[in-house]
Amino acid sequence: MPQALRVTLPLPPTANNGYIQIPGRGRVASQRLRQWKKDAGWTLQSQPRKTFVGPFRIAIYIPEKARGDVDGYTKFCVDLIVAHKITPDDRFAKSVFAERCEDVSPGECLIVVEQA
Repeated sequence: MPQALRVTLPLPPTANNGYIQIPGRGRVASQRLRQWKKDAGWTLQSQPRKTFVGPFRIAIYIPEKARGDVDGYTKFCVDLIVAHKITPDDRFAKSVFAERCEDVSPGECLIVVEQA
């Protein structure tokens, strides 16, 4: 059975709320996304970590009553694990799975990464 990394992070903004349009600059990360990256990065650094080389699978579990589309939470989570060098690049993702889960606390998400 492949070893997995399980981390609990703050719930990211959805893809619809991650960027804002600034006249003359274009699309930029919203304050909410910038703050989440900072907070989630610190949380990620404080938990036991593994690194994965090559193909991986990722599952993202969000609270049952989280607003928005379930798939709207995935991109920022995947980008975060790449930014923190848990995986080398999201192009190696064999699958990205997202699910609402009653066991996940409001305001949090559970990320499970395993070698594919």
